[in-house]
Amino acid sequence: MKKFKGYIIGFLCGAVIFSATSVFAAETILKATQVSFPIFKDGKKASLDNKPVVINGSTYLPLRELAEVLDVEVAWKNDTKEIYLSTTDKSYQLQPKEQENNPTSTQMTTPTPSPSPTSAPTPTNPSLPNPSNNLNARIAETERHNQEVSKIETKYNNTKSYIDEKIAAIKSESPVGYFSDSEFESHRSQLQTEILNLLNQINTLMLDTSFEANSRRNSLQDQLNQKNKELEELQKKRTAQLRIKNLEDMKTTAYNDYLSELNAENNLHNANLNNLQ
Repeated sequence: MKKFKGYIIGFLCGAVIFSATSVFAAETILKATQVSFPIFKDGKKASLDNKPVVINGSTYLPLRELAEVLDVEVAWKNDTKEIYLSTTDKSYQLQPKEQENNPTSTQMTTPTPSPSPTSAPTPTNPSLPNPSNNLNARIAETERHNQEVSKIETKYNNTKSYIDEKIAAIKSESPVGYFSDSEFESHRSQLQTEILNLLNQINTLMLDTSFEANSRRNSLQDQLNQKNKELEELQKKRTAQLRIKNLEDMKTTAYNDYLSELNAENNLHNANLNNLQ
């Protein structure tokens, strides 16, 4: 973070405090375009009251507001027309920088700076990256990250919605059982045993042609039909239960994949931001 602040301070050496789209001074007349670029610090969007402007292809931000975002103290010395920036470990002295005319949309003027009697200009280190390029790269990385996160979330939400629709359709088609494996097997086995006993009784009475035997067979046949119906309903409930369980397992897998992809993307984003500091 200290290194990043150093880059920003170097960038601020060419900045001028702008509070409106047009400013008039005694000498240099500049043309600038007010823009609405989003500003991000460590991946989080910062809010500025005054919009940035573009002059000669370079973007300028309000110095005091940007310094507050970066936790840098700002002081203005009116008698020498100097700006002082202070971080926790260093202090920087700024003077307004003259700009060349550029045919853009809005006219702007800046005062001509007076030479500083107390401090010499700080030499530029050519090995340091351009802070403007660095900031633009961080903004681009944050935009890329947000797009990837949106894709991951959309993919998971679509999968979840599809599975939920399938589950709702199964529940509307037939009743669903809520058995444990042992409960289902026990119930099915009991019905199968009862059905077998009824069949044996019916077969025993087949040789008896008496009225009583015929009446008894009819009663047993009604009971057999009822037990077969109960067994069929049990099988339907079990089938619906297993289908829903399979879909719920798919939804759990999709959620775990979503968390894994999101975690991987967050790690990549943090690594990319660290490389841009």
